[in-house]
Amino acid sequence: MNSFPSIKVQLFVLLSAIAVSFISCVKEEDTKLAIDVAAATAINFDDASGVLDAIRNVSYVNTAGFEVPIETNSAVAAFTATPGSSTLLDAGTVKLNEKALTKYDNNSYVYQDLLSPLDLSTVTWQVDGNGSIPVFTKTVSKSVPSFSGYNLLPTSITKSSGVTINLSGQVSSADSVYVVIADYQSKWIIKRIGGTAGSASFTASELEGLAVGNGLIQISAFNLTAETISNKKFYFVNQAVYSRGDVTIE
Repeated sequence: MNSFPSIKVQLFVLLSAIAVSFISCVKEEDTKLAIDVAAATAINFDDASGVLDAIRNVSYVNTAGFEVPIETNSAVAAFTATPGSSTLLDAGTVKLNEKALTKYDNNSYVYQDLLSPLDLSTVTWQVDGNGSIPVFTKTVSKSVPSFSGYNLLPTSITKSSGVTINLSGQVSSADSVYVVIADYQSKWIIKRIGGTAGSASFTASELEGLAVGNGLIQISAFNLTAETISNKKFYFVNQAVYSRGDVTIE
């Protein structure tokens, strides 16, 4: 039987993280951390009848001394009976770029087929519709964001000194960026900055509560497109999550 944690639309970023965790080759503690962090960075979609999220998830593996990017693209979608409701609706077949998402028992939709990976060079959603959810096709004009500065992210952070994460010229196609520094004991610090901001700074006092040891830096860039279809508002999210999990916190 398919099962999936129930959600509210305003916690849709959490659903994204859970979907990505299913298809990412990460340790158990990495998955828990991703879910915890996403819950804290949730975007509010209280006025939406549906949210459709295309996700580029990039992690890196060290192979023979080289950092090799592993990209696992996914998609999630949810449709509500009324804006802000926790009750999700069956919207019929939902596809991203002609690939059908799996509908779970609570009517959330997830794409997670590694054998048939998503190409997010374009983003076109198709919803067959059902009941109050209309039939529609939407090609999102914005590109999925990208981040080119993985090799410039610090591999060690000294809490007493603070740290500045340089993003100048490294993020494209983003409305906003979440920069996260986290330990592996469910503690994190989050800064939300504009899509063209040059850096995110974390002070010693902000970092003080993090545990010493292994840590994570995550860059989560996204853009939003809102559209009213048949008198219902839908949000189309393009999201890119880049994670560096070999950080030492001192």
